[in-house]
Amino acid sequence: MISARSIFNDKNANRKIGAAGVMRVKGELLARGWEVAEPDVDCGVDLLAWDSRRIARIQVKSSVRFYEKTHSSCFACSRLRPEAGKRSSYSPGDVDFVVCVCLPTGGFWIVPACDVSGKVKIHPTKTSNYHQAWELMSGVHRKKYLVTPSSRKEP
Repeated sequence: MISARSIFNDKNANRKIGAAGVMRVKGELLARGWEVAEPDVDCGVDLLAWDSRRIARIQVKSSVRFYEKTHSSCFACSRLRPEAGKRSSYSPGDVDFVVCVCLPTGGFWIVPACDVSGKVKIHPTKTSNYHQAWELMSGVHRKKYLVTPSSRKEP
């Protein structure tokens, strides 16, 4: 297992790991033909991806841990809510997808927000339905999970 400290030996290791994950996801989305923007301020999402008809709000979760025995990685799918003073999970009202990226393997898991709602951590494997499942963001599945620019109605 690779640790954060072995890659980034400083107090900002977690921030650097997160930034590296966002860059990997951004690059992958661009290579797949999406338009991508990164908000300048922390508005609760890491990336916005769109085509001519739809916008996806994406939260990126990054890990430098890959467990060979189980072929899995571990991602924290919660955030600190300062107003509540505690951690909470993401919901479909906050984001459309949580994209998890394992930096050592380059694996991606594309998880609809409704499937991480209420969870603090997820442990996806390479055999998971979400592994490299970019099709969830396109075609039939996009209509279910994405909002249109003219409408902010939740699914």
